[in-house]
Amino acid sequence: MYSGRVCESGTRLLVPNSRKDEIVERLITRLADVRIGDPNDMATDMGPVASHDQKKRVERYVGIAAEEGATIAYRGTLPDEPMFAKGAWVAPIVYTDVTNDMRIAREEVFGPVLVVIGYDDDAEAIRIANDTDYGLSAGVWGSPERALAVAEEIEAGTVWVNDWHAGFPDEPLRWLQAERHRS
Repeated sequence: MYSGRVCESGTRLLVPNSRKDEIVERLITRLADVRIGDPNDMATDMGPVASHDQKKRVERYVGIAAEEGATIAYRGTLPDEPMFAKGAWVAPIVYTDVTNDMRIAREEVFGPVLVVIGYDDDAEAIRIANDTDYGLSAGVWGSPERALAVAEEIEAGTVWVNDWHAGFPDEPLRWLQAERHRS
């Protein structure tokens, strides 16, 4: 979301180890179709990062990830057009062989970087999800009953179920009503 420029960008993808290879392959297939370009063009999927300094920050994290043993499963390429030579463009990157103690998983990169972390059961997924300094947002996918049960255990400001970053027009009103109900 927003080329990784917001605090609610999904940066850690926790997947069952039994499906990890399949899910990574599906990610790569999808990312191969992502159109990087002018954010004012409605056909664009991903624009630049916020600034040249931010581009350098993302590049530093790419180096740190390599030092810590993460594997690049996918690294996109930028189009061969003049505007990409000068701008703050970073092609999307997906890492595997990541553990939750690595900086690439723990710190806010603010770029189009995704780490894939495997787990064996729901309890381990919940433990990994809650092992963060931030916890602003999370998403859980699965059957409604199971996803809701897991979501209730996640310690985050917002937890979406079978969606990411879904908002509703009446959300501020529902928040206000909930606050009034609490008092």
